[in-house]
Amino acid sequence: MRSCRLALCLLLLALAAPAWADVAAGRALIERGSYEQAFYELLPLAEGQDAAAQYLLGGLYLIGRGVPQDPDEARKWLTRSAHNGHAEAAMALGDIATRGFG
Repeated sequence: MRSCRLALCLLLLALAAPAWADVAAGRALIERGSYEQAFYELLPLAEGQDAAAQYLLGGLYLIGRGVPQDPDEARKWLTRSAHNGHAEAAMALGDIATRGFG
């Protein structure tokens, strides 16, 4: 029974690894200034409920890099990210509310 649980955990980690790699690739594209490419790399992950991808998309919309600047769209993605447990997204939403951005 214990070996079955271990095998299941390893399988789940193996299946999740490509998603981690894609978020890392999206983050690297942002760091290189390839914002539009990053958007297309991150969008499917964000739509699949990846909190890190949602946070990064929210940031792209917030500053208007690779996509038109859109505070409402930024808040949408940051809210989804925060609801999925991303603490930095929750902090960003608080900052947006405090500063009255958008």
